[in-house]
Amino acid sequence: MSEIRNFSDIAISIMSNLTESERSLPSIWKKVVSKVNKYGDRLCGNTRVVDYKNGVLLIETDHPGWNQIMNIYQKFIITGLNRELPDLKINTLAFRVKGNDAQLSQSYDEYLEEKNKEYQEKLEKDEKEIDKFYENLGKNREEEKKESSLPPEILEKFERLKQSMLTNDEK
Repeated sequence: MSEIRNFSDIAISIMSNLTESERSLPSIWKKVVSKVNKYGDRLCGNTRVVDYKNGVLLIETDHPGWNQIMNIYQKFIITGLNRELPDLKINTLAFRVKGNDAQLSQSYDEYLEEKNKEYQEKLEKDEKEIDKFYENLGKNREEEKKESSLPPEILEKFERLKQSMLTNDEK
């Protein structure tokens, strides 16, 4: 009589029989990519895993055309990789052509810190420009008062009228 076994027990026994190299990312990569419709074997021979950071897997290809094919089958490949290696939690694939030294960017926290610094610098620059604008605006109004053809008594009455309108004073 055959024994009924739990699937997780079967999976664990299968995984424990695999060698470390069979469970490595490059071997899993080749296993998953080889299943790609009509391009599988050629993709295996023309692509390789270079780096992994923050859910992004960097793939090096021999030619830009392979990048396009990889983009077409990206969802299929990511699904297969996540089934085989669920701990990695791969979200996307990034590509580079062989000979190019492109690397995955810094961590997300480093990226946020860099962007915050850029925004802070831009904000400070904009604030200085605004302050300069208002400073020049105040100087221009003083110059207008001096250059006005109206007598100073009328200018003073206009200024009081303006102040009363702004402050709701009744005089």
